[in-house]
Amino acid sequence: MAIASDEPLRGDLPNWRIAGSYDILLDADPYGMAWEWLRRTNAYRSAWNNLTHASTAPPASAFGLERYENPSLPVPAARPIWSSAVYTDVLRAHVSDPFAARRDRVDLRLLSRFVSVAISDDEVEHLLLSDGLHSIRIDVVVGTLIGCPASLTYLLHGLSGLRGPMGALKRLANLVHAEKFEPAASTSSAKRRRWISELRVADATLAGADQQTIAKALFGPAISARRWRSESAEYRRRTQRLVHQAGALLMRPLDRWLQSDHSHVRLFKG
Repeated sequence: MAIASDEPLRGDLPNWRIAGSYDILLDADPYGMAWEWLRRTNAYRSAWNNLTHASTAPPASAFGLERYENPSLPVPAARPIWSSAVYTDVLRAHVSDPFAARRDRVDLRLLSRFVSVAISDDEVEHLLLSDGLHSIRIDVVVGTLIGCPASLTYLLHGLSGLRGPMGALKRLANLVHAEKFEPAASTSSAKRRRWISELRVADATLAGADQQTIAKALFGPAISARRWRSESAEYRRRTQRLVHQAGALLMRPLDRWLQSDHSHVRLFKG
């Protein structure tokens, strides 16, 4: 059941008062973090609720997606298929040889637990390989991999945009070989915890919590019970910065995580 976009406390979100509720995100890739922010926005939830009324729901591409994903699904249950407009690592490929040696073929049957697919009107297969925390995106522009193991020819152009696809190729080779995802490239624990703090603060504000209540949850006994504005001034400033940043990310949830070409889209209304 879709959740109303104006609901102040959303039951599909973690309990923001408990820091450990967010620990799974310490292992999520940037696309997982982007999803966690997008699914919290009023604009996306309203669009999801309006899907039964085609005239009022914008296309999924308005949110950088190939298809809508249920906003009640968190990481790692969700499987958002990001479009190449925002996902910098998409591999574009065409099927070249269904009779190639097994070591050179991509066989989705062996990877079925990771596979999601959206097929667009132009018959491009938008494949997502994901365990919920790590992901690889492939757009098969000619041919099909559905039920047909084959080797692929990868379409790479220029130099400036090679880093993402080359990294994705390496991850794909490792996945096909090991049938599991390798840990993502390391991001500092401190940076990840700050990202999670911002998300936690966003959930607190969506639940209607005031800044003092948020500060107590974040910093515990360091927050003065009676004169927090003066006796806990530094923590108050830190809380204010987190609230400000969380609000900015709710208004533009894709900016930090995904390709800047999509950063002009303003998703949050309210």
